[in-house]
Amino acid sequence: MKIKIKECPITKEICERFTIEHTGELIFEEHSIPEEMLPNNWQIGLIVGKSGSGKTTLLKTFGKEKTFNWDNEKAIASHFESYKDAEERLMGAGLSSIPNWLKPYNVLSNGEKHRADLAISIGSNMIIDEFVSYVDDDAAMGVANSIQKYIRRKDMKNIVFASLNKNLVNFLKPDWMYDADSKTLTVNSEIYSIETLSPLRYKKRKHFMEIKAD
Repeated sequence: MKIKIKECPITKEICERFTIEHTGELIFEEHSIPEEMLPNNWQIGLIVGKSGSGKTTLLKTFGKEKTFNWDNEKAIASHFESYKDAEERLMGAGLSSIPNWLKPYNVLSNGEKHRADLAISIGSNMIIDEFVSYVDDDAAMGVANSIQKYIRRKDMKNIVFASLNKNLVNFLKPDWMYDADSKTLTVNSEIYSIETLSPLRYKKRKHFMEIKAD
């Protein structure tokens, strides 16, 4: 995918000052996953890769992100169908600090907002971009583990996460994972090259989907 960029005196000076060759054109990697390569009745997919690797573009082929408008005059817990629904979803999203359930959305930290958004929106046939980008590594692993258990307990289907963090695979336990950096798809521990559609039999990802939710 190519994007044209108009040049101006500022971009010209930047290129001159920092010796950058600027063609006025950006080229983005496009990725695709053949549907037949995905496992049947999958529940969780994970797309990983560095910034600018094309994760979000690929993610959008699986659906649209859900947005929610929070009422900042209400506690976040008040936005759910019932106490049980609030408890299951907030705990499932890793927002386990009960006092935070009684706070309005606008006073939460960015990491807490991310988990609240995840709790209110999670459901079948949805995508989640920048997953756990706003929490530290330890919290990210906890959120990934909590949400996969909730998804499997509720038997949700076709939920795809995109993240910079490749270590999430051992905690999110996806049914498949696509690496936008290496253009490989992992299904049932077997790694496939998307370019050749053939397995790389000398490689296997250990612990991939070995442990299901309790």
